[in-house]
Amino acid sequence: MTDLEFNSLVDKHGKKVYNLAFRITGSREDAEDIAQETFLQIFNCYDKFRRESDIFTWIYKITFNCALKYKSKLTKEYVESLDEKIELLKDDIPEEVRSWYSTPEQDAYIGELLKEIRHGCMHFLSFILPENQRIVYVMRNVLDFSHKEISDIIGLDENVIKVRLNRARNSLLQYFSKRCQWITKDSTCSCKSRIGFALAYDPEILKRVKAHAHDVGIVSSRELESTYSANIDELYQKFPELEYWGSNSIKKS
Repeated sequence: MTDLEFNSLVDKHGKKVYNLAFRITGSREDAEDIAQETFLQIFNCYDKFRRESDIFTWIYKITFNCALKYKSKLTKEYVESLDEKIELLKDDIPEEVRSWYSTPEQDAYIGELLKEIRHGCMHFLSFILPENQRIVYVMRNVLDFSHKEISDIIGLDENVIKVRLNRARNSLLQYFSKRCQWITKDSTCSCKSRIGFALAYDPEILKRVKAHAHDVGIVSSRELESTYSANIDELYQKFPELEYWGSNSIKKS
């Protein structure tokens, strides 16, 4: 495999490889290591690739198997204890963020911040699912793999995939019911109550919010809070893909 071919492969599949690794492990650092390991295997073994399967399947099967070697840092017990951490940090909001509420022109910042928190919260809470259900659920609804692609990658019959998806969907909907403003209108839980925790856990959020402030699709906090969906799949399908640096991030050594 030439460097040009390799770079083209990484640039084409790197983002999805990285996002699959992240959704399985819950760790950006692990996802970077997994992407590195995946593409090193591809580079070293490409000449031995028998083409008995599609190269797409081959790449993501390697990613999947690499990711399974990295034990997730997130557990059901950790996720279920989040309420205590959220309560402890709920008032720990930077003055800069507090000022956004009094400036109508900066209301879009709040909207973007709430979107970030929603995605982060739902990512965390997916870890309440058994791992075999969570993996197929995020592959289908977050990463948009087809049933057949999931079946080929993880080596399970499509009917088994569909059963796991249905069980995962029902479990998530049951868990979120009455707990989340995006699922139930009269829920007491709002993303605003999680701002302090979110900023403490991921300080980079503010940078991302400011970077997206002038995006065409940005919405105000009032617009965002007036929307909800009883369809849990639709909410997960709106997750943004994380950025990946492509072939420049891979060290072939």
